[in-house]
Amino acid sequence: MNWLITGGCGFLGTAFVLRLLQQNNHSIRVLDNLSIGKREDLQLVADFVEIDSSELGNPPKGVELVVGDIMNQDLAIQVAQGCDVIVHFAANTGVGPSVDDPRADMRLGDVKRNFSDTSKAKQRLGWLPKVKLPEGLNKTVEYFVK
Repeated sequence: MNWLITGGCGFLGTAFVLRLLQQNNHSIRVLDNLSIGKREDLQLVADFVEIDSSELGNPPKGVELVVGDIMNQDLAIQVAQGCDVIVHFAANTGVGPSVDDPRADMRLGDVKRNFSDTSKAKQRLGWLPKVKLPEGLNKTVEYFVK
């Protein structure tokens, strides 16, 4: 299967890329503007080839990194070509920037509500949560507090 992971150099994105690679038979294209996650973060979980938009148009081969912004509509359409699944992790994760400029987090076209459904991940990847949501949230908070 051919995957597009937006924000694939960030914390969630790299964890998801690693999980996909453990499943085998997946090609992955990462789109990231590198404002939070870095190339080095992706390199920790995958050997990748960095490509630019002129090389797009075909399905991804192995793991590819495209550096760019998801808000660039033309680029977003280009990177999605040849991909079967799109997983959107691109986001501003810092509290500081959202306090400094709250409108930057509420851009035109943003999803105002999200009703997450993990059934596709369960079906296609065999993914099952290891902990219930409240426990997972507590562990996440504990991690960042340390």
